[in-house]
Amino acid sequence: MIVRLLVSTTAGVGHLRPLLPFASAARDAGHEVLFAAPRSLAAKVESYGYRVMPFDDASAAAPMGMSAADDRPLFARIIGDPAPRAALPGLLATFEQFRPDLVLRDDAEMGSMVAAEAHGVPDIAVFSSVHRAQVRLLSAALPLLGPARVVAGLPEQGGESLADMRVVSLFPESFDPADGPPPPHRFRTGGTVRKVARTRPLIYLSFGTIASASAMGGALLRETVGALAALPVDLVVSIGRGGNPAQWQGANVDARPWVDEDEVLPQSAAVVCHGGGGTTLAALRSGVPLVVLPQFGDQPAVAEAVQASGAGLGLSRRPGPAATREAVEQVLGKPSFGTRVRAIADDIAALPDVAEAVHLFAETARLPR
Repeated sequence: MIVRLLVSTTAGVGHLRPLLPFASAARDAGHEVLFAAPRSLAAKVESYGYRVMPFDDASAAAPMGMSAADDRPLFARIIGDPAPRAALPGLLATFEQFRPDLVLRDDAEMGSMVAAEAHGVPDIAVFSSVHRAQVRLLSAALPLLGPARVVAGLPEQGGESLADMRVVSLFPESFDPADGPPPPHRFRTGGTVRKVARTRPLIYLSFGTIASASAMGGALLRETVGALAALPVDLVVSIGRGGNPAQWQGANVDARPWVDEDEVLPQSAAVVCHGGGGTTLAALRSGVPLVVLPQFGDQPAVAEAVQASGAGLGLSRRPGPAATREAVEQVLGKPSFGTRVRAIADDIAALPDVAEAVHLFAETARLPR
């Protein structure tokens, strides 16, 4: 059975990238893959070699019927109302044209979930971060979907619940236990990571593209470089595309606008990061302990998971240079962190390859509609 797979993402490369291994596996297996993405991300999707049907980006308008006193996280409010309302006209047209058998979506792209329900098409969500963070996000966003459901011609109340969702994840249970629904199907990407020996520890430092580009994130990055450059280590720093490496000084500081993590991580003794899902997963897969300085969104939950799993240390949002340096020294100095994160890497290696997810896609596409 050839599955017509519609892969839908919200804005942001960090939301797109977790979808790519699954889309690639489906395409390699001979299935028909089409992406749906916000117009702001369409060119990026195309750069990976996929056909894309764009839809409108969310406006800055507040969710319908919400007051300024609403205490739900801003991102949950956006993905629950203005984002799916903006996306649905384009998504509904794509459904009519492509007639998908299955939707594979970024868990924060909820317009395709509503459109799938309107067309009687099953959907699978890809969790881009740890289970606890995404469940918290979706629990806040799902009750806001009423206006989007009306746009799709559905009753304002009803629809998919957390218990109903089909979910896939690239994080192993030993790092990311699911304490409640939805239980994820877990897969892995990549092969065996071969460590590279070094005479001097290498620290990889990255706060991601969004944080590094902000004034506050850039200041924190400089503060952290200053704290770690004083240690007897080599420091590889991801400063973000558009950054100028010449502005970063230090005999042991290698600043790069973009870092190939597959090259750097096998050499690394520790990773210092913001807790982005991609960097965190890459470090775990490579068996490298982490020090996490969370900035926003799901990142505090990732820091909690790193700490709770023994894979490293989770700090506060602005711990200060002394605390950051002390945490790195602790991670480098205590063998237990390396032992634990290597065990998690083994757990990842034991997961089914992402190519096996294609069987799940085919089975789900055959479900009664």
